[in-house]
Amino acid sequence: MSDVAAIRRIANAPGLTNPGNAGCVPHTEWFKVQVRGGILLVATRKTKVVGFIMGEKLLGTVVMVWMMGVTEKLRGQGIGKALMNAFHHECTKQGKNIFVAYAYAKNPVIIKLLKKYGFNQGHLYYEFIKLPKSWK
Repeated sequence: MSDVAAIRRIANAPGLTNPGNAGCVPHTEWFKVQVRGGILLVATRKTKVVGFIMGEKLLGTVVMVWMMGVTEKLRGQGIGKALMNAFHHECTKQGKNIFVAYAYAKNPVIIKLLKKYGFNQGHLYYEFIKLPKSWK
């Protein structure tokens, strides 16, 4: 729980928030709920949180990857890859071996990131969504 504020700051970085709600990162309470019931890993340098990945354990062997991020100035140094590998290992240890992640269709940063880490764009389902008026 002590890392939630740092995680939230990293999550608010450009490219990690969706264009539809730019600058809008989930509330602190959402992060706390995820920390309590999910799988959260953080990367640190000199006791400072510099990256994170969080997921929610779903039914069966499925885990939903909700969010990940690395401090902007430290990107490209393998921190994200190390987090993804550690997350995969931890989830597998807990019996979770199917990973699901969503990317906003107009967010090329996240789409590129997910493809880089071995996610394939799914075509098994049609998405139906009802958005709040503020998103239209």
